Amino acid sequence: RKPRSYSNIQLSNTSGWLLPDADSVHAGGNNWNYSIPEFRAWYTANHLHFLRDGVDFWWNDEGETTYYTYYYWNTAQQQEWASVRPGQRMFTINRAFQPGMQRFPAVTWSGDGQDCSHAMAIRFIMNGQPYVACDMTSPD
Repeated sequence: RKPRSYSNIQLSNTSGWLLPDADSVHAGGNNWNYSIPEFRAWYTANHLHFLRDGVDFWWNDEGETTYYTYYYWNTAQQQEWASVRPGQRMFTINRAFQPGMQRFPAVTWSGDGQDCSHAMAIRFIMNGQPYVACDMTSPD
C-alpha cells in the first residue's frame, strides 16, 4: 500500500488531508497526512473491509513522505485492527522505521536496493527496531 490518494484526491484536498508538496518528498501533491486525527478516522472507516475480507497484515511502502508517516500510518492501521479483531495483535511490514514504532508488531525491510548487510541489521536493532528483513529481489 502507498500513503497517497488518487481516487479520493478531491475529498482529500477539500478536507485538508494532503501534505504540501514542499513538506513531502516531492512525490506530488497527493500524499496523505496521517498525523491528522480526522483523516485517520476516515482512513480507518474506509479500510475496514480489507480486514473483514481476510487481509492478515499490511505491507506499507513509500511512507518516507515525512519523518513520522509510518508511525501515524501504523496508528491508523492499529485502530482498524482493534475494531475488527479485538484482542489480536496486528502485523505490518514497513519500508522504513521511525521512533515510536516499537509499540507495533512491525518489521522493517531494507527497501529496494538498500544495504542488506549484517551491520545494517545491527544498526536497526541498536536504534530500537529488532525486527528487520532485507529486500533480496532488487536487481541493484
